[in-house]
Amino acid sequence: MKRLWFAVIFLAAATVICFKEQSFINNYHTEMDKKINASISAYYGGDKDEFEKRINEMKNYWYENNDTVFMIVNHDIPNQIGTALRSVDASDDHIELTLSELSALNTVLYENQRITFSNIL
Repeated sequence: MKRLWFAVIFLAAATVICFKEQSFINNYHTEMDKKINASISAYYGGDKDEFEKRINEMKNYWYENNDTVFMIVNHDIPNQIGTALRSVDASDDHIELTLSELSALNTVLYENQRITFSNIL
């Protein structure tokens, strides 16, 4: 009987951890997507100070969540996101491409980590 309770407790703990991980990934994706889009809007708005502020907010958000993302996700995409973020410079001529790449990588990260039938198999 003790083994059964241990199994039930273990399964319950694993389920809670899975839900927390999915919640984190969803929240991270949504927030990072907002920050990337705000950076793109500020870039096209032409306000350099606002653009730099948005870039710094995006970088700070990444640095705050970097460790957690690396704990729960395969390192390939987070490495690419980190590299792209470190290369973001407000004076770069190709900033549009970098921001588009960040948006795409963020979406790929989310798609690879969310619970879907194809991700389980």
